[in-house]
Amino acid sequence: MGDRMAYGRSQSQQPQLQGIGPGIAGRLAKKLAAWRKANGIAEPAPQHAQNDTEVSSSQGPARPRKPQVYVPRYRSGAFALLLGLYKAYSLYGPDYFIPKSDLIQFSEQYTDTSFSQYTAWNAMKTLETKSLAERQGGVKYCLTDDGVEIAKKVVDVLRTRNELPDDDARVFMECERREERSASPQSAEQLRGDVEDDSMFAFSQTSDYSSKGKRAFTQLQRSLDMRSDLVHYPEGSYDIILVVDNREVHSVSDRNLIQKELEDQCVNVEIRPLTVGDYLWIARAKPASRFKHLPDIVLDYVVERKRMDDLCASIRDGRYREQHSRIHHTGFTNVFYIVEGNDPDARTVSFEASLKMLRQTTKALESTLKDVYAIPDRLVGRKEFAALKRNIQARFPNIRLAMSFDAYDIVSNKTGSLSVGELYLRMIMTLRGVGVEKALTIGKEFQTPTELIGMLQRDPNGTKRLQDMVIDGSLRRMGPVLGKRLAQFWSAQTFNTTE
Repeated sequence: MGDRMAYGRSQSQQPQLQGIGPGIAGRLAKKLAAWRKANGIAEPAPQHAQNDTEVSSSQGPARPRKPQVYVPRYRSGAFALLLGLYKAYSLYGPDYFIPKSDLIQFSEQYTDTSFSQYTAWNAMKTLETKSLAERQGGVKYCLTDDGVEIAKKVVDVLRTRNELPDDDARVFMECERREERSASPQSAEQLRGDVEDDSMFAFSQTSDYSSKGKRAFTQLQRSLDMRSDLVHYPEGSYDIILVVDNREVHSVSDRNLIQKELEDQCVNVEIRPLTVGDYLWIARAKPASRFKHLPDIVLDYVVERKRMDDLCASIRDGRYREQHSRIHHTGFTNVFYIVEGNDPDARTVSFEASLKMLRQTTKALESTLKDVYAIPDRLVGRKEFAALKRNIQARFPNIRLAMSFDAYDIVSNKTGSLSVGELYLRMIMTLRGVGVEKALTIGKEFQTPTELIGMLQRDPNGTKRLQDMVIDGSLRRMGPVLGKRLAQFWSAQTFNTTE
């Protein structure tokens, strides 16, 4: 009976039987055809669909397979990175891409594998492959929606086992509470009412905000609905540090005089490069504070220090206007200028007064500042930051807003958002004797460096043409000295900066 059932199957079904391969199936089919011919039995009509249906019905309906959910192994590199990314998500929001160095600091406590030799870091590729994390710019990372869900389940397990560090447990709990409030219908309705009534989110036809700025405010509307979303240093959890630009020196003979004088007066001083200002103040979490994971916060005070002759020269050549514009775009509202005498090697009263002003301002900040709040980095963009800060300040009038040091670098960067034309004009202004008006005159005549260089190469009288150019807004010409200097700068193999 079993043999007859086997012979009754079609050739396409023979390989489905255990031990029957394509070769045996072919030989059986030939023998079956010969047997039917010898016994006068006609070939049956094809019944593939029917037979398939019978086989399927006999096995019952097929159960859909559940997709495999990837959960990193306990205390592995992927496990640690997942929790580090979730901490960044909890602190800074869903759209924040955390730099690699900061992510390692968040993650290393959750793994027994070292990050120093890339052993644990290699697990980031696994998270990306499993669609739990995504990267931006090659070195910044963020959780996907699936990654957030997996991370929440891992945190729940660690919480039940009491294996979460106290600081992280608090951060995760505050994030969960914010999400619960935002998901509440009452909170959402209240938020909509606040948004409709608040001028912070009202944009008129005459608004000077760009479309990019409007998108930033739309994001703000979704993610910055409560004060708890701001970066927050409570009173007493931070130190005030005076940051001095590393190019700021009193004299060539004693480059560290400013730092030594201030430290002798019990002022915390740090030397680092500043893109705007010569002095500013930051709030940094105390070493033993539970807020030590938060970034340095740049307070709303900046100082420019100039000698009288340098100030006059910067006004003439346009540097003062450019510096003032960059300070304005950073959103600083407390800007101080210190103007000293012309002799940098003399310890004048003016220098002593400058040190006194810096010391008194530091002590005043230490005694009067309470809680410090900063705008999250994810909302910071150079073009619209000043307007963004003004409008958030309008929403929270009882606090003074600041920004992180990373945000300060982005907002105040000299060339981060400049067009090619702006860079071209700034290149021209690096020449001694070329101010804003002269640079604009050259840029109007030769709109690109290629045009200017091409003219000098083609025209044997190119230098004289530059000399005879009339400066916009005046009757003066560039003159022989400046014309020669421009021609040499753009066409010669070497350039003498002393001429």
